[in-house]
Amino acid sequence: PPAARPSTTTTTAPLAKVPDVIGVDVEAATRVLEEAGFRVERLPSDAPGGPAGRVVAQAPRPGSQAPRGSTVRIEVTADRGGGQ
Repeated sequence: PPAARPSTTTTTAPLAKVPDVIGVDVEAATRVLEEAGFRVERLPSDAPGGPAGRVVAQAPRPGSQAPRGSTVRIEVTADRGGGQ
């Protein structure tokens, strides 16, 4: 007999709007995303300039819908030192 298909209606997490945290301090961005129901993965950014510890990119995109409990990846500027 064919294999039973798992039900997707009971396992699907409710969707939530992904907050826009681009340009925000990494600590504040993490707090905002967690309060919205998301997990956060921080990645170093290769983007030049800007103050250290700021979010320069995120995925999924701001304003999109994603399942609560899913991971939002944020790219964070690093302190490169050396001044200007």
